[in-house]
Amino acid sequence: MTEKEEVLRRLRQVALRLHWRTMLMGMLVGLSLTAVCGAILLFASKLTPVPHAEIIGAATLAFGVVAGALLAPRLSIREAAIRADLAAGTEEVLSTAVESDSASPFGAATLAHAAAIVRKRPLGSMVALRHSRPPWPLWIPLAVFGVLLFLPGLPAPAGTRDAAQLSPDRLRRLERDSREIKKLSVEIENKELARLAQQMSQLVTDVKQGKLDKKEALAQLAKLSEKAEGIKKDLEAQQKALADLGKNLETKAMAEALARGDPDAAKKEAAGLAKQLADGKFSADAKDALKDALSRMGEDTKGTNDGKPSEAAGKASDALQKGDAGEFGNQMAKLSESMKGARAGKSKSGQGGKKDGSQGGAGNEPGELDDATADLGDAKDELSEGSEGGSKSAKNNEHCDNCGRRKDAGGN
Repeated sequence: MTEKEEVLRRLRQVALRLHWRTMLMGMLVGLSLTAVCGAILLFASKLTPVPHAEIIGAATLAFGVVAGALLAPRLSIREAAIRADLAAGTEEVLSTAVESDSASPFGAATLAHAAAIVRKRPLGSMVALRHSRPPWPLWIPLAVFGVLLFLPGLPAPAGTRDAAQLSPDRLRRLERDSREIKKLSVEIENKELARLAQQMSQLVTDVKQGKLDKKEALAQLAKLSEKAEGIKKDLEAQQKALADLGKNLETKAMAEALARGDPDAAKKEAAGLAKQLADGKFSADAKDALKDALSRMGEDTKGTNDGKPSEAAGKASDALQKGDAGEFGNQMAKLSESMKGARAGKSKSGQGGKKDGSQGGAGNEPGELDDATADLGDAKDELSEGSEGGSKSAKNNEHCDNCGRRKDAGGN
């Protein structure tokens, strides 16, 4: 490598380092400028609801970052040499060397001097820093944007829009439903239930703050109702499968434990079944009956809980057929773990499954999802009917005056 090539190589590194620093500063400047626009948008959304204001504001900031990075100028080798001379205090040796020719004695001497400089000096000492840190005014719009992002909005002024209005009693019921569904989601480890609870809670907050008009609220209520019904359908499939499992003599105790919401006890029962299989205590008829019950269970639970109950039931049936006690016990334990959703069929009064393993009863109170779907439907009716109809709906007596829960069909 010639001395000139060595100097040019180091100056290219200087130019690249300076370009990165210029680009970072451009990103900060772009971010600050667009933060002003985002802050104005957020401020307006606090005075009157603006749909998706936070998302629009974040997109605006992202645009500023990208624009600042793309518009950052690249430095030429000569500009990099001038910056390097200034930073290193080499009195234009590097910038002169860029244009020098080794054929002449002066050029050869200049290049030799410049090559000696770039060999001895680290790259950092050759990068000129005009500003050691970004100017503090650039942080002001970003700070304002951050404050406005978490600042609660004002209720919409009366008469300015057809804001969604639900009675305080209806809002309290929806809040209670979201809390109970969240608690249930933790108990049965169901992420869809957790999302439903969060969305219901957000809906109540938005209605209270006047962020939704009637059309938007009705659309969200319809979407939440559909989601709740879908989850309820999946859980009911697990409950049906559990009822079928409870009709089998060998798995009756396991089904009852799951109906009580006790998966640990169900796993113990599964381990006992595996021991019976290992000890040869299963008769041919009992094995056939249990295999059929597990096969039906696998069919009933397809599509529920990501297909885990169906997969475990199928593999347990295969292991039972082969007489593999270890795999049978393992899959029955997985089946117990994946059937936590069957606990959702347990009544709030604490009555679990019937003696035959089936769920519920005529005198039981509705479950969490029953309450949620019914209250979401009532909220839709209240909004559709208007304030007068909503008042009538809020005054009806479908809920208990003491606990606030929905009464059963018998009025108890």
